Amino acid sequence: MEQLLPTASARAARAAPELSLAVAGYSFSLDNRIRQLGLPALVLDHGGKGHQLGDAPVGATLAADTGAVVRVLAGRTPRAEVLALDWTGDPSLYVDVLSEYGPLPRSS
Repeated sequence: MEQLLPTASARAARAAPELSLAVAGYSFSLDNRIRQLGLPALVLDHGGKGHQLGDAPVGATLAADTGAVVRVLAGRTPRAEVLALDWTGDPSLYVDVLSEYGPLPRSS
């Protein structure tokens, strides 16, 4: 009998609520860091959802799937990979404050 395994898109759909909750939690403290540092707003565009963190005007937008955004905000993505993501605007203002747990790793 052939075993049916969930596709990547089915797994992603099931995980979406949990990942969105993680983004919301990490975004709360990232918003505070952005405001305290006086940085322009950052938009996180993930899974058809956009979150503006900080005050307008917007300085940059990071567009990635929700899982990738969670990995970035959790400090699980190396700095070079974060800079290679789909950015509009200058990511250098934000790369050192993205992670909840301190500076992003330099390598994987």
